[in-house]
Amino acid sequence: MPALLWLFFACSTWEPVPQTALDAAYTDCSDGATCVVVELGCCDSCNGGAAVAVRSDQEQAVFDEHGESCGGAVACTEMGCAPLTAECNAGSCVLVEGSF
Repeated sequence: MPALLWLFFACSTWEPVPQTALDAAYTDCSDGATCVVVELGCCDSCNGGAAVAVRSDQEQAVFDEHGESCGGAVACTEMGCAPLTAECNAGSCVLVEGSF
């Protein structure tokens, strides 16, 4: 295995939190709270990162707790994908993938 590839895998320990694992305090929108998309990775969710849908008043707390620390130069692919939006569905914020 090339040395740089090995170094990437050896240093890459961040695991994105799945939407279903978020605490309800972050995702409950039964009181009319607005939902937003939070990108958690150094790269966006279309290019190797991850995104979750949370209450707008919990956006920073979720990123602080689950976001990837991005130091130095980060190389991300530049693939295009349908935009993500967040909406309240059955009292919980959910991601919705748009279309082109």
